[in-house]
Amino acid sequence: MNPLVTVLLVLLGYVSLTVWATRATIALRVGARGPALAILLLPALATLLALMLPGSLALWGAAVLPGIAAAVLARRAPGERLLPGRDTKRTLLHLVLISGSALFLVPFVWMIVTSVKTDAQTSAYPPIWIPHPVLWRNYPDALKFLPPASHFGL
Repeated sequence: MNPLVTVLLVLLGYVSLTVWATRATIALRVGARGPALAILLLPALATLLALMLPGSLALWGAAVLPGIAAAVLARRAPGERLLPGRDTKRTLLHLVLISGSALFLVPFVWMIVTSVKTDAQTSAYPPIWIPHPVLWRNYPDALKFLPPASHFGL
């Protein structure tokens, strides 16, 4: 897929998630449980349906449909802006922070998963995320490799 299209999909996904999360937050804050449930469930169902579409159409649908569904539900509250400024900024900030933390957690998770793999699974392509069997004995083997006089590298 073209990198420009990928960036556009990511940006559309962020806008869509921002609309979705902002509308759900407002509905929950106001105490409207019914609309809040609809705002939370309808975009999720729209995303699942979009993922059933063929090929790259599924990516476009998953990026755009939650925001459209939340915007349609938001139009049921006349006189209210689609995206109030304060809530939108806070929601977008949280989405960016969550994405950034996930980005930084992936190498840590990869390190832990790789530490319990066999040698063949470590260098397999495509990568194996869930090793089978899990080799917990890799930890004692690593400690046996170090000389005791080195205080195990500490």
